[in-house]
Amino acid sequence: MARRKENEDECRALDWLRRQGYLDIRRPCSDPPDFIVDGTCAVEVTRLSQKVASVQGERARSEEEFRIPLTHAIERIIGKLDPPANNGSSWIVDFEYDWSNTKWLKARSPKVKVNSKIISDQMSEALAPLLQPYNMNVIADMHSKHCDWDKHAGEHAYLEFPHLCLECGICLELFEISHDPASFILQNVSDGEGLLVAEELGKGIRNCVRNKSDIIRNQCKVSQFKTWWLILIDHICHLPMQNLSEHELSMVRDQQFDFWSRVVVVSSRERGWHYDLISR
Repeated sequence: MARRKENEDECRALDWLRRQGYLDIRRPCSDPPDFIVDGTCAVEVTRLSQKVASVQGERARSEEEFRIPLTHAIERIIGKLDPPANNGSSWIVDFEYDWSNTKWLKARSPKVKVNSKIISDQMSEALAPLLQPYNMNVIADMHSKHCDWDKHAGEHAYLEFPHLCLECGICLELFEISHDPASFILQNVSDGEGLLVAEELGKGIRNCVRNKSDIIRNQCKVSQFKTWWLILIDHICHLPMQNLSEHELSMVRDQQFDFWSRVVVVSSRERGWHYDLISR
């Protein structure tokens, strides 16, 4: 029987298993499981991501079809920015795109094209005050100039953490941290449906565990292996999960893990980032 072709996430999972020191890794002809480790451990792999509906009138699409091209464009733009001018101060940046204003897209088509120039020009103008020595008055002026007061009416806005709304329909949420060398750090890009990264992670993990558990149980395969591992390839969090607070991590770990002996989140971006949700 022909060997099954590995997808991108399965390749990441295989790389992670090898880097953990496992040598006996086999790829069965049919799944589940995706891999068998040391002859007794079944390993399933799945993508951890947000799912949203697209703009009205278009078919529902996975969130990656919109977020990933935008994320790549923003990464390139941030990479070209000069660092913040205050020594030892960096800014974490969350990006939120708005479906009621899609000027950040070049055109409506099956293949999403991001208007990098308009995003770059508006971002550069909005962040320019941070490229020179700044204080709280400068940050307050940035917030006042770029905040959409109609959109955020009734929300309590902390001036030390400005929310900048660009004309193209993208909002920047900024958080200053002590980090040297000074830089802008992209953390999250979303459509704003999720309230917090931790909440999105928790929801995605819950769905993945439930779906994979149902598939394996329905095929009567649970008892065929001594242990089952679930590797979640993370396409939500853009920094190590360890950067979340202990309260946020507790929210993410508050799950029913069914028959799984180990559930680990592996970054889709950085080979060294992983986080064990459960290991027993």
